[in-house]
Amino acid sequence: MRSDSNHRRRLDRHTLGDCLRKFLTPLVWRQVHQKIPGWNERADSWELVPLVTTALWMSIQPGGLSLTRRFREARETVAKLRCKRKAPGKTLQGFLAAWCRLPYRALVCLREGVRERVGQVLASQEKVGRWLAFGVDGSRLEVPRTEKNETRWGILRKASAPQLWVTAVMNLGTGVLYDWRLGPANSVERSHQRRMLKSLPLEALLVGDIGFGGFDHLWYLQNAKRHFLVRVCSTTQLLAQGLIWESGGVWLWPTTRRDKVPLRLRLIRLKPRGLHEEVCLLTNVLDPQLLTRAEAEHLYELRWGIEISVFRSLKQTLGKVKLLGETPKVVLREAESALLALMVCQAMGAWATQTNSRPGTVRYSLAQVVCVVETYGVKIRQGRKGWDFWQCLRLAVVDSYVRKKRKAARRPVKIKDVHPPKPPKILVMNNRLKNKLCEKLKEGKRHVA
Repeated sequence: MRSDSNHRRRLDRHTLGDCLRKFLTPLVWRQVHQKIPGWNERADSWELVPLVTTALWMSIQPGGLSLTRRFREARETVAKLRCKRKAPGKTLQGFLAAWCRLPYRALVCLREGVRERVGQVLASQEKVGRWLAFGVDGSRLEVPRTEKNETRWGILRKASAPQLWVTAVMNLGTGVLYDWRLGPANSVERSHQRRMLKSLPLEALLVGDIGFGGFDHLWYLQNAKRHFLVRVCSTTQLLAQGLIWESGGVWLWPTTRRDKVPLRLRLIRLKPRGLHEEVCLLTNVLDPQLLTRAEAEHLYELRWGIEISVFRSLKQTLGKVKLLGETPKVVLREAESALLALMVCQAMGAWATQTNSRPGTVRYSLAQVVCVVETYGVKIRQGRKGWDFWQCLRLAVVDSYVRKKRKAARRPVKIKDVHPPKPPKILVMNNRLKNKLCEKLKEGKRHVA
């Protein structure tokens, strides 16, 4: 009996280094090394693993700390974690020089390797019901106002400084960041999503907000044989045809795109709890049995998690409202390392709490996960192993109590008077438009054949 309890106790003894190696495996590092052969032989004091690990640890450090202090604590932590390996460099200038020399393709390869590893560890949590759903959205990060940053990233009319655009994709089942693209302030998030289609599984269901509902974008997704669930508003004009409209079937065929084949879609009207306005969703899953109204409502509610788990966590929890890089190279790598650190922290939290949650229910609290990581970083710098890191990580969950009233801000916040989006315009087709629609459908079939 005592041996079983000791064995169970040993299984729960995971240090911070063990949990990091769960996702940053030797195979992942080997793939990155293949992208930049001979890096360690050419490096004087900064090998690949301590260089990237130090950058990730600096991204987790509180945003209020100076860059020098963040580097000093991150470097000391990495040196303690890799006590039997070659010690990393000691100066911030040397680190930044090596960090800028590192090719960006190495970070992209590291992102892909971690994403594949997260999919293997959290495979049982990926699906929400019958769907492998992914939420997509975009946001901007402010960067220092230098001449090089203004030239590379650009300044919008209402902005006071250059901004970096981030388009992110999150797995709605696990609540973990899946993929992202970076670009200038005037980037189009739809084009970023098209570039990320190759990394998404073929059976994925893309859930997006109003910004992803244009005809050209949906036409591209339809031809790429991708499933989507997108919210639309009054700027979208739909065409209805007799009995098809009774089952929710509509045609998306704007006046300016009559030269292309129309899209036959399904309109789902929802009235979520707590909202006064009606939410209208368009999907190319025409069978109501494959995607019911309840499933569509649940998936669209989960899409809001990308606003909280990704962008709010990136800007507030990790303190990346404004990046620190004064050159485009540093800005690009700083944003990439921050997103990768966010992905690893989310993966550790989801992995530790997956036994207590069901798919589609995110149990971990990223703020508590980061707090636990920072606490045990201090213990590691003090020379302690921190064998109880796993037990503390399992307790990093969201509040379980039911709130009696809404959260109140600690300081007054000025909220803009934003009017809710109105439902799309639905027109009934006349005979002339029906005939033209049938001709276009026949042309499309002949073109496919």
